[in-house]
Amino acid sequence: MVRYRYTPEALAEAAAAAHSIAGVMRLLGVRISGGSHAHISRQLKRFGIDTSHFTGSAHNKGRRGERRTPTDVPSTPPRLPAPLAPDAVADLIRQVEAGVLRPVDAARSIGCHRNHLPRLRRRLAATGTVTPAPRQASGPAPRSTDHETVVRYALANPALGPRKLAGLIRESSGGECVVSHGTVSNILRRAGLHTVSARRSKLSGSAGVAERQTRGP
Repeated sequence: MVRYRYTPEALAEAAAAAHSIAGVMRLLGVRISGGSHAHISRQLKRFGIDTSHFTGSAHNKGRRGERRTPTDVPSTPPRLPAPLAPDAVADLIRQVEAGVLRPVDAARSIGCHRNHLPRLRRRLAATGTVTPAPRQASGPAPRSTDHETVVRYALANPALGPRKLAGLIRESSGGECVVSHGTVSNILRRAGLHTVSARRSKLSGSAGVAERQTRGP
């Protein structure tokens, strides 16, 4: 193992300027590693060099730290202003339309870019409020006739996937019943028929019930 030889004077000077063993090693140009750390620590103890000022040492625990000046305390970020109520925003827009307030000042008070004001003005003129209307559902729910058609074709063709079933339904109906493969997949999942094994199990169960009804008591 590599041994580092330093005079007691060099070690004492580095220890006085550092606050840890790692700091002593950096001042001496020693590569920081576990073995080097232990070696420098033994050397400091061997020569009786004072390390009581090192932070984190057991003999330093419980001591009060140095009082920080106000410039050392990190400043908290300023709080953002609370958003204005819709009525207050509408009042600012009316002031802009009346020429009492500049658009840039109104946008600054609202907390938006001035290019957003025309959209707010159009919304206020059309609906009487600046609050956006609630979003509608992304698409219509599947009709009951679509549900019945998809289930019937899936049971008649249990090996086909949603895309091929959608194409088969479109071709068989002459284009009158058009269902996307995504809708087919959703209907089959709700019906518990989204796998081939589930459809075949449904068919075998239906066949067993029909056979028992045919035999009678």
